[in-house]
Amino acid sequence: AHLAKIARLSDMALLKRLRNAVPWLRWLATGLLTCAGPELRKPDWLQGFNVKCVDATTVCKPGSRGTDWRLHFDLRLFDMGFEQFQVTDNKTGESFRNFEVKSGDLLLGDRGYAHLDGMSYVIEHRGDFIVRLGCRSFTPYDLRDQHKIDLLGELASLRVGEVWDRRVSGRTTEGKIVMMRVCATRLPRQKFRKAQQTARRKAKRKGKRI
Repeated sequence: AHLAKIARLSDMALLKRLRNAVPWLRWLATGLLTCAGPELRKPDWLQGFNVKCVDATTVCKPGSRGTDWRLHFDLRLFDMGFEQFQVTDNKTGESFRNFEVKSGDLLLGDRGYAHLDGMSYVIEHRGDFIVRLGCRSFTPYDLRDQHKIDLLGELASLRVGEVWDRRVSGRTTEGKIVMMRVCATRLPRQKFRKAQQTARRKAKRKGKRI
């Protein structure tokens, strides 16, 4: 509006209009996602869950050379609504513990949330989670005889189209036992090569070895 010389708005006036535009902005977001292809209709098997995606992003001051704060937030998957925001210092990492969890909540997180302490926290508050698992997230144990599971060894012979599905347990730093279900499948070769190249570029940029 300012560039088109329709109106001039102060910072506070713009902020107030943005606050009142939440339904409109949500409508834009869901419309863009619909055009991109994902199905936003909640399936029958998820009707009893409040499905929320959780994540965090870094916030840096102008001229800063590192992370000054971290913004933690959740997003309801099927109506694009936000429930919780939290700004912390840069020492607070990604964890399910950064969110209030209620019965019926189903939290979706990337591998940064695959920590037993956070998973245990969700279970204690009668919630559920689906999270990507890193190969060093925790040591899984077999539920029957409690022997350690060599996860990468178990998955080495998995073929494309097969699913590895197993119930395992892990032990938190406080000694609590967390039981969960681990599922894995092998990526098709084309996607595997792409993921491998991305991982190598990221490792090289950070000076790490895979």
